Amino acid sequence: MNVAESVKRAETFSETEHVRHVVTHVAHYLPVQGPIGVFIHHNTLHAFQHLPFEEAVQQAARLFGTEPFMTEAAFRKEFAARRIRAQDLDVVLAREADAEILPSQLSRTQLRRLLLDPGLRNITAENFEWQMDDNDLLARFRADLSAAERQALSNGKTESQAMRELFAACFHRLPKTPSSESVISARPRDAVLTRAGVDTDETINAWLIRLCGAFFDQGLAYWTMPLREKGFYAAVRALLGQFGWLPPALLSGVNQAFQSQAAKHKSAEQVVADALHKFGASPDEYESVLTAELLALPGWAGLMRKLET
Repeated sequence: MNVAESVKRAETFSETEHVRHVVTHVAHYLPVQGPIGVFIHHNTLHAFQHLPFEEAVQQAARLFGTEPFMTEAAFRKEFAARRIRAQDLDVVLAREADAEILPSQLSRTQLRRLLLDPGLRNITAENFEWQMDDNDLLARFRADLSAAERQALSNGKTESQAMRELFAACFHRLPKTPSSESVISARPRDAVLTRAGVDTDETINAWLIRLCGAFFDQGLAYWTMPLREKGFYAAVRALLGQFGWLPPALLSGVNQAFQSQAAKHKSAEQVVADALHKFGASPDEYESVLTAELLALPGWAGLMRKLET
């Protein structure tokens, strides 16, 4: 073996170890229970239980693509039904630091209290221009504001002047929305869907779920999955690497790819590393990409991890 081959082998080993390490790390986000024969309780946020509650549910929501809390409309419904009381709002607001916005007239806590109750006008992107033109949005205060509240907000100016200054201040503080071009897809499937309009999950997941079901069989199936004892990747490669079956158009060439990987004695980690390279992911991005891929089918991935460990 020459120097170049030795260096390449060392780099490959290092990369496969990195892939294995990342998979081990991101597997903590997967459900860990095995097949359920009886009812058990499992904390699906076990990977975040070391964090304060609000921080934990927000991080989990970003990762799993869910909502951490009820919608504002749901909270307002509970407030109207008095299940959330005005005193509850005051207790929560008292936890935050206060500061004067208009000296001796309006504080940060008072403003936030008004934003919660009575709340903002129901303005959406769709009706904003109509509100501006037909409802004189920048010409006058809300009709439900008291005289004292109007005086505090106007601060000696006309209602129109005060409203325009408030609108300008809010617009200035509004965070910039990233353009769609600057958003990088975490999964190759998302990039293909955006650029070509093809959802690869529809084809690949149908096959992947069937293969997982065959691999997890515990003796009930009439035919046992060949080479199951060698692991999922080896078994699938042996099955789909054969000629004589007709894959769907999206998977055309998969048998040649599996045969090439087998001829080069590639491990599952090496195949994953090769795929990440083709996707253009740097080693620093492996975690985000692999996390997104595992969470695409979290139940099957969790069962696979449980069987592995």
